[in-house]
Amino acid sequence: MKKSALALLLALILTCSHEAFAVSNSSDAFMSLPFGHNYARTQKRMTNSGARVITPRKESLTMEGMFEGYPATFVFGFHNNKILKTKAAYLQSMGDALKDEMFYNNLQKSFNKAFGSGHETPTLNRRNNKKLIMQNVWTPD
Repeated sequence: MKKSALALLLALILTCSHEAFAVSNSSDAFMSLPFGHNYARTQKRMTNSGARVITPRKESLTMEGMFEGYPATFVFGFHNNKILKTKAAYLQSMGDALKDEMFYNNLQKSFNKAFGSGHETPTLNRRNNKKLIMQNVWTPD
């Protein structure tokens, strides 16, 4: 009886640790995805990082996951239904404006350092014109 309980506990711990590991890597998988990857490879890489497919299409792929602890939607566009040409991550606010701003500023600094320079632009939210969305486009160095 004790061996089966220990085995169950060990399986639970491994499952939870694997899930936590996958969630923490969604941002790394997203940011390091090179343009030119094919559809299947892009989907597999993001799935392995903990994201799940929402809308699979030949010309685009939409997935949900976590980006540095924030709920995110990942959108990928493909050229000729084959080669990754665009990628975007939409992060959801956690409801605390100060924490969100601090997170965004730290994210921008660290990703500019790691992946190239970024250009930030506030744009109107299409769903609610009283709110702004901060859009940051990174250009690899």
